[in-house]
Amino acid sequence: MQAVRKSSIMLCLLLSDLTAVYAQQDSIVEVTTRAQRIHQSTFVFDGHNDLPYTLRKNASSSFTKMDIAKPQPSIHTDIPRLRKGNVGAQYWSVYVPASTAYRGEALSQTLEQIEIVYAMVEKYPDTFALTRDYHEIVRARREGKIASLIGVEGGHSIEDSMANLHRLFDLGARYMTLTHSDTLSWADSATDETEHDGLNRFGEAIVQEMNKIGMIVDLSHVSEATMHDALNISTAPIMFSHSSARSVAKHVRNVPDTVLKRMKDNGGIV
Repeated sequence: MQAVRKSSIMLCLLLSDLTAVYAQQDSIVEVTTRAQRIHQSTFVFDGHNDLPYTLRKNASSSFTKMDIAKPQPSIHTDIPRLRKGNVGAQYWSVYVPASTAYRGEALSQTLEQIEIVYAMVEKYPDTFALTRDYHEIVRARREGKIASLIGVEGGHSIEDSMANLHRLFDLGARYMTLTHSDTLSWADSATDETEHDGLNRFGEAIVQEMNKIGMIVDLSHVSEATMHDALNISTAPIMFSHSSARSVAKHVRNVPDTVLKRMKDNGGIV
């Protein structure tokens, strides 16, 4: 745990160095020597990567059609860039569009996305290791592999079923974003109409169950009221897997100061 905290602190220092330089030079980002030293002394643990969906859309879910062992300039991720960026742990998003829920396909397509992550780890065993807990992450790092975790991007994937939540957890999912772009029957999204003023009772039960089984509650994409409701209920640290500070970049997808202050007490991360 101390090693994880140390890595988090060093990552914050790295980001502060980069931010300071970026503020001084809008067009060119210069990486300082200090930032480079910090970057090499630890590793990057990235909270969100949409590669599985990119493979689904651009290469029929096939790593043969798009071999990420080679540079792939048409997409954002390949193994050479992961290694160059010193990525040591990665949450792979098993995102499917919120619209799949209206067709009754959200769960089935999410399962297909999980299979893509499995296939990637199997095809590139010297690079990736499927990990489900802290000890497996540490082992993967000792072996020089990128610890690969699964994150579900949107509660629509469970199709209003607690049993489906358990099923995804059993298959390796270790966080779930409560909503994506659409408001659900139990939680409000940041980019859709408000129906519940946050979470309703089933939404609260989802958060409690995630705490119970050890699945991280992710609040990226949710409304501000949903953020506060989840923080009121959760007994475990919460995360924002891919959000920023709203006071810096004004967008409903970002985190307001009132929530950032509460995250400190919660022990979570943004």
